[in-house]
Amino acid sequence: KWDFTSVVLPKTAPGVYSAQVTINAATPWGYNFLLYDGNWDAKFGGSESALIFGGENIKADWYATMGTYTMTVDLINGKCTVN
Repeated sequence: KWDFTSVVLPKTAPGVYSAQVTINAATPWGYNFLLYDGNWDAKFGGSESALIFGGENIKADWYATMGTYTMTVDLINGKCTVN
């Protein structure tokens, strides 16, 4: 289970959203970004370096340890970064 401190990633620039995410368990099914709460048809997925509308879940194998990370989503350039 992943726990976001905010349900919606706050907008930090046009098309760019960033928030803290706490990883406290493995996520074998990966993750994606819903445009509307509860609407699984309107989502971005694919990969962190190439987000696409309607894409498959993104593999969640980038983190080495459980903990809190900053996740930034850039919908204009189709990228997601986690630090």
